[in-house]
Amino acid sequence: MNPFSPEPLLQRMLQIDAELIEPSASKEAKHFMEFGECGLAYDVLVFEIEDKKYMPSTEGLELIKQSAIALGLVFPQLSTS
Repeated sequence: MNPFSPEPLLQRMLQIDAELIEPSASKEAKHFMEFGECGLAYDVLVFEIEDKKYMPSTEGLELIKQSAIALGLVFPQLSTS
């Protein structure tokens, strides 16, 4: 396994924030990861955050930011309003 892979980071985030994420979004993200599509799983989760359907815990937010780095992406700036 690639030590810089986003998959373990995303899996851990889904475990930590299981009660905070809508079941359909969690299921969709897990489905994408089963097929090695971590970028799509990341997109699902970021969309949930931006749409204010998922307010990550501090640890969950840190893990998704680390996932962005592992994917070569920049985590979007979140609005505070």
